[in-house]
Amino acid sequence: MKADLAKPITLCLINYNGLAHLQEAITVLYSLQTRFDEILVVDNASTDGSLAYLDTLDQVTVVSLTSNNGPAGARNAGFLRARNDLILFQDNDISLTDGVAEALYETLEQDQRILLTVPRVVY
Repeated sequence: MKADLAKPITLCLINYNGLAHLQEAITVLYSLQTRFDEILVVDNASTDGSLAYLDTLDQVTVVSLTSNNGPAGARNAGFLRARNDLILFQDNDISLTDGVAEALYETLEQDQRILLTVPRVVY
């Protein structure tokens, strides 16, 4: 059973020519207990088949950029397109673990002065 978060969160996944990583990240994402309100994938003008793969997914909204604007440009595009105030940004070569979104949200809720939280990345 998927767990709803206390507030709606947009997961914004950034991709550029990372089809193999993207497929793994999406597979892991679908297996999590967390249910995101919205899943956006911002594609930075990939030429490796990423868009064709994304077209097969029905739970994902794709923001397809016409040029590679780099990670920051893609995050800005995702920020502008997200329908929620809370956004969890993820690169295509990262796989989330169960509970990470909830832990980040709890940290934000501890103190209204906190505007940003970042998970630990473990290789």
